[in-house]
Amino acid sequence: MYKIFIISVFAFFLSLSCSKDDESVTIAYETEELTDAIQDSADVSDIPDVNQDSTDLSALYQQIQTTILSLPTEELSEFELSSMIHMREEEKLARDVYQYLYAKYEMTIFTNIMNSEETHMFAVEVLLNKYNIVDPAVTTEPGVFKDESLQSIYDSLIAKGNVSLTEALIVGAIIEDLDIMDLNHLLENSDNQDFKYVFENLNLGSRNHLRGFYPQVLNNNGEYAASYISQEEFDAVVTSSKEIGTW
Repeated sequence: MYKIFIISVFAFFLSLSCSKDDESVTIAYETEELTDAIQDSADVSDIPDVNQDSTDLSALYQQIQTTILSLPTEELSEFELSSMIHMREEEKLARDVYQYLYAKYEMTIFTNIMNSEETHMFAVEVLLNKYNIVDPAVTTEPGVFKDESLQSIYDSLIAKGNVSLTEALIVGAIIEDLDIMDLNHLLENSDNQDFKYVFENLNLGSRNHLRGFYPQVLNNNGEYAASYISQEEFDAVVTSSKEIGTW
């Protein structure tokens, strides 16, 4: 009878141990499955093609300009003024970095997203012109910025991107992470209709770009965790589907 009791107790703890092991395996499997899904979702066809027909691009630019100019010209706060100038150069930073990285690695995602950043730069330029603000990027060469903080960021990102393709892809994730943080802050502190039209579209574009870069980082054996936005927001972006905006 005593032997039967000992055997029963042993069997109980053995089954409990197996249950915990199974639970650990399930959690690990689900985490791996999520990572695999993100990696498999990498599709540069979701990013505007740099070889887009020039007629289509011209029509898009005309649409953006017409919409911005049709919205009310409202009083600018000091924050809105400085943010508009900053975002013009921040979008230029993204364009210039991707241009450089494409020349080095010839990976399609860089030139495709560079094309998208050109559109973002144009939209902010239209805003600057609408409010008769001097454009800080109109006369600067690629890789040159009037904002010293952006110049420093550009230089550090180029140095990092020169290390390897994986580091270059991480640079892409860093840029879009930074853009989303800055655009979130801008949109929380501005109610001008033309600002919302431009910067909501830029923010949507940055989220889509992050969705493009992050799977490529994983596919090239890299890692990236949020550096600017919260990890919760980052995870929500990279695990969700591409968003469709007005441009």
